[in-house]
Amino acid sequence: MKKWLFLLLFCPAIIFSQPYQKYNHQQALNNDNGKYSVNIAVMLKGVDNLYIHAKEYPLKFDNQQDFKNAYQDLQVLIQSLDYIENQKINGNLSKKERFYFDLSHARLFLMAHNFDIPNMAEKADIYYQKLIKNNQNNGKLYAEYGGFLSNSLRLQQGEEYLQKAIQLGEKDTYFALGMNYLAQNKKQLAIETLEQYQKHYPQNPHTAKIIQAIKDNQIQRKIQK
Repeated sequence: MKKWLFLLLFCPAIIFSQPYQKYNHQQALNNDNGKYSVNIAVMLKGVDNLYIHAKEYPLKFDNQQDFKNAYQDLQVLIQSLDYIENQKINGNLSKKERFYFDLSHARLFLMAHNFDIPNMAEKADIYYQKLIKNNQNNGKLYAEYGGFLSNSLRLQQGEEYLQKAIQLGEKDTYFALGMNYLAQNKKQLAIETLEQYQKHYPQNPHTAKIIQAIKDNQIQRKIQK
C-alpha cells in the first residue's frame, strides 16, 4: 500500500497531537435485568474520537501506547458496526442517524487503511461511493472522499471529487485540491488553486508561505510505501 505526504522544508516545527482517549466498549452495552442492547451513539462517538487522530496519514498519536490502544479500538468498532449492520439493528434509525452511521462505518475503513490493514481501502470505497450516490449534493462527502483518494495515491480520482466538492460550495477544499495538484507535480495549477484558497480564507497564515515555497522549489515530495 502506498500513501503520499509532503515535507514543508520551510516549516520544521514539530506538530503534537492531543492525547488519545481510549474507547470504552462496555459503555456501549446496556444490560436491563439480563436484556442486552447496544448504544449506537456511544460507538459513533468513539469513531469520532478515533477519526481526529487517524483520518490522515501519517497518523497523529503522541506515543506508541496511544497507537496500540487506537488500533485495538479500531478493530472493536469495525466488528461492532459490522454486527449492527448485518443484524439490521440500525434499521430503526432515522434518515439523519443512518447517514451518520454509514459515514462512521466508511471512516472506520478509511482509518483501517491508514493503519495499513489490507483490503480496507476497497471497503471504504464501497461505503463512500454509496453515500455519495444517495447524497449527490453533499459537497462535504465529495471533499472527504477526494481527500482519501488523494492520500492513498489515487490522485486523478481524488482530483475529480475535490473539484466536485468545490462546485458544490466547499471552498475550503481548494487547499486539498492544491496539494493534490502538487502531488501530481502540476505546480502552476497548485499555486493558482492555493491562491483561490487564500482569497476565500485570507486569515490562514500558512497559505502564502506554502505558495512561496512551491515557487522556490522548497517543498519535497515523499511517497511512503
